[in-house]
Amino acid sequence: MQVDPYGVGQYVRVIDGIFPKQTLEKFYKICKELDFKDAYIGGGKDSKVNKEIRNTQTLCWHRYSKELTHVRWCNYFINATYDAIKKYYIPVVPQAVVSKAPQIEVLKYEEGGFYTPHVDHFAKIPRTISVIIFINDDFDGGEFEMFSPDLKESKKVKPEVGRTIIFPSNFLYPHKANLVKNGTRYAIVIWFL
Repeated sequence: MQVDPYGVGQYVRVIDGIFPKQTLEKFYKICKELDFKDAYIGGGKDSKVNKEIRNTQTLCWHRYSKELTHVRWCNYFINATYDAIKKYYIPVVPQAVVSKAPQIEVLKYEEGGFYTPHVDHFAKIPRTISVIIFINDDFDGGEFEMFSPDLKESKKVKPEVGRTIIFPSNFLYPHKANLVKNGTRYAIVIWFL
């Protein structure tokens, strides 16, 4: 397990090795069989699909789903990530108060997929900590890019199987998913409140 800050700021953690590769390979096979829907932007009744801002497909799995497979995978990713936050994040930010997330979002970026710079916290959906987990790396492009608050500087994080990025969800941490040039990028995003 290593922690690599990638130069993206003191409150951003890039961690390898949280998840066994065999487990992620199993989940990757499942991802290829799932029926995804176009991802929305915004929250609540104002949500809409806008492929000029976010060309992504998504599935939301809740810890209390009727599908036991969804519950199992959801709990697995939430619990492992929550433990990683306690081990690698809270020592750096001891004032952070984080409760377990209720759900995961499985993301699918096909060739041409992207998400323009954005933040994860807003009035209708307040979030504290954002977590991205890369499921596969057999594609070109699709880097995670973290920006300075004024969008003038940025650092890219190369996707690798299991690489996990933990960062604050607030306005100081705009980020994006760069264009996937070839192949399909799968990732999980979890927001902790």
